[in-house]
Formats: sequence, C-alpha cells, structure tokens
Amino acid sequence: MKNGQIKPRAQRGFTLIESIVAMVVMGIAMTILFSIFFPRVEDSGRPQYIVRASALGQSVMNTILARSFDQNSDPSGGVIRCDDTTANSDLDTDPPKCSTQLGPDDGESVANDFNDVDDYSLSDGSQCWSQPEAANCAPLSDLINDSTKYPNFKVEVSVIDANTPELTANQPSGTHIMKKITVTVSSQRYESFKIVAYRGNY
Repeated sequence: MKNGQIKPRAQRGFTLIESIVAMVVMGIAMTILFSIFFPRVEDSGRPQYIVRASALGQSVMNTILARSFDQNSDPSGGVIRCDDTTANSDLDTDPPKCSTQLGPDDGESVANDFNDVDDYSLSDGSQCWSQPEAANCAPLSDLINDSTKYPNFKVEVSVIDANTPELTANQPSGTHIMKKITVTVSSQRYESFKIVAYRGNY
C-alpha cells in the first residue's frame, strides 16, 4: 500500500504445462464428439437418396411394364398371345411363337426403340444406364427425359423368363407365361435400391 492506494495483483496467464494439458483434453473431447456426430451428418442425405432412387426406379419400371410381353405379342393387347394354343384353339390362325432369345431385337439400339420388356436387358445379363455415362453403360438420358436431376445415378435392368411349373400348369410345354423384371438403382456410397415386377403374357 502506497499513499493509501492498494497495489493491484499481478495477472498471470497459463503456464506451458497447463496449455499442453488443455490442448490434450480438447483434442480428446473433439475426437469423441466427431465420432458421435459426424457419421450422422454423413448419413443425413440417405433419406433423400432413398426417395429419389425409388422415384427413378418406379418411373423406369412403369416404362418397361408399358411395353409388350414379347416381340411377337399383339401390341394392342388382343386375344392372341404368343405361344398360347389352348385359349385360342377356336381361332382360324395359329398364335405366333414367342421369341426364344431375350434382349434387343434387330434395329433396336436405344431405349426409344424398345417395344417389348426384354429389350431392356441384354441376353447375357443386365443392361445399364448412368449419369454421367460410365463404362459399359448407356447415358441415362436415353432412358429418362431429364437425366440432369439424377447426377451420379446408375440404373441396371435385368429381364429373365419366369416360367415355373405353377405358372405353366395346363399350358403346352415351352409356353412363355411370365417374365421377371428387376430394376436396380444405385448412387455412389449408398446401397442399391431394387424393384422387382412380373410382366404376364397378355
């Protein structure tokens, strides 16, 4: 005390050891917080992806199901079905034979040319479309009108004959009754979204 005044206490900061301890504690705390919250932030886009993938898959599936069962089917949905000799036995003409090979027919190279469901699948496996175009895949714009809404999406389509004994009961041997269509939509890190439908011979 000098002349009746109190001398202020000297302020002191952190020591080097205290600073190091504080940084270690903060580092551990941040590691724990990041491990808890960062995966949730990363997965926050998953619900939007599922909605978009399901919308794209359903749109593609509807387009495929709108096509004829077979290249030799009646496109107007008439009474004559390919390979069907039982229901049409009273007709004057024999029904056409169903195609024996799956895949696009001659002159059908892009999706706009496809007129039956199995055109969307190659005979030796699935066919794919992607945005941007990837190796062994056609551009997604060939399959849907506005492909820019689906960047980094890939669509694979597989069509196979699904003629089980239950489906072909009371039908002549070799009759084609049903085709199984599988549409798989994928996008980078997220899991694939799959839609399955059957197209009957009618």
